[in-house]
Amino acid sequence: MCSLHLKIEKRIQKISDKYLGVIGLHAVSLDGKGNRFSINKSEAFPTASIIKIPLLMEYYRKVEAGKLDPKEEIKLPLDYICGGSGVLQHLTSGVTMLTLEDYATLMIVLSDNVATNIMFDRVGNQDVNKLLVELGLPDTLLRRKMQAFRDIRSENENITTPEDMTRILSILHKEEEVSEFVAENTLAKLKLWKEGVIRDSIPEGVELADKSGWMGGVLCNTGIVYHPGNAYAVTIMFKHIPRSDEKSLETWSVAREILSLVHGFYEEVGSTSKYGIRMN
Repeated sequence: MCSLHLKIEKRIQKISDKYLGVIGLHAVSLDGKGNRFSINKSEAFPTASIIKIPLLMEYYRKVEAGKLDPKEEIKLPLDYICGGSGVLQHLTSGVTMLTLEDYATLMIVLSDNVATNIMFDRVGNQDVNKLLVELGLPDTLLRRKMQAFRDIRSENENITTPEDMTRILSILHKEEEVSEFVAENTLAKLKLWKEGVIRDSIPEGVELADKSGWMGGVLCNTGIVYHPGNAYAVTIMFKHIPRSDEKSLETWSVAREILSLVHGFYEEVGSTSKYGIRMN
């Protein structure tokens, strides 16, 4: 299978070299079947909304420790209303009542920025960053709230690397360094249906736990693809998306092409012997 991996790797690198922006990729089998794929795996990228995954993890750590009550009801505060993705910005502030768990769900499923900022304050970004250090991921940082344009301009940015995000997914999948409660509840949220380029690149019916994100010049998606016999984690990130690709249609197409090659490799490795004999 080494020659097959090399062949796919070369095709992925060729796609990356042709693309005018910067691509980050890291993919690894969670069942130990097949080599890894990586492009700029250790380079810092803006996270957009995928930083909401470690925020969710720390939320469930605090729930498990009894520090936060998921049933606590919180009125939608007016001073948290912001733009971007989500629905809460369109609801009646000061009247709409949701539980903390509801805000966590909206943060992931609709990538709701208002819900995220509420979670940011209730969970605490410093505690999220402490968790990331404990997990051996100091290059991933939750520094600012969503739509905080002053922080964006001052480069007080939320950052991660493709390798770090894939590592977070591996930790959740294998329940390493986090409890079963944290892993199961975080993954349950990530498995809820949502749009993303990973989902758009794999066969219909294959289970997926993922989170995507996008902002000016940036697009990213990270997830676990539960392919039968060979589950794998993959993170793909783009920055410096060309201005000519205003709606990121070309970038989406490039991501889809790369992710389809990655999926095809892990699917093949998971269904054949080491000599290439197809077993199912």
